[in-house]
Amino acid sequence: MRINERMFHLRILCLLPLLGLSSCTYLLGKATRMGMFDKALGKNNRPGEAKLIGVIELVNPEQNYVLINCEQRQNLPAGTEIISQNADGTKAKLKVTPERKGNYITADIKEGLPQVRDLVLYQTKPG
Repeated sequence: MRINERMFHLRILCLLPLLGLSSCTYLLGKATRMGMFDKALGKNNRPGEAKLIGVIELVNPEQNYVLINCEQRQNLPAGTEIISQNADGTKAKLKVTPERKGNYITADIKEGLPQVRDLVLYQTKPG
């Protein structure tokens, strides 16, 4: 009889934190509806979304262009603005040109200093 009583207390002890967690999400939703937050926190503070295009393999600063190696053939029209980003977060703006060969595309450097091995991203949602 003593063991059953302990199990009962253990179950109640485990259920209390679960009830507290569920009430937190309930209160967040209620606060959002009342206008205390702009929108749900997860959606409001997200940066823009981007798609990985490829990696820079060659930078020609004299002629102001880069050569990008893509995993798959990309169907980006000429004039599309893309971004290169290196490991420390430095970004450069690029503009796709019509020249293509296999999985390689070229892009003109519009702003910044892209480097070899920078990731090239296409921003699908501005952020």
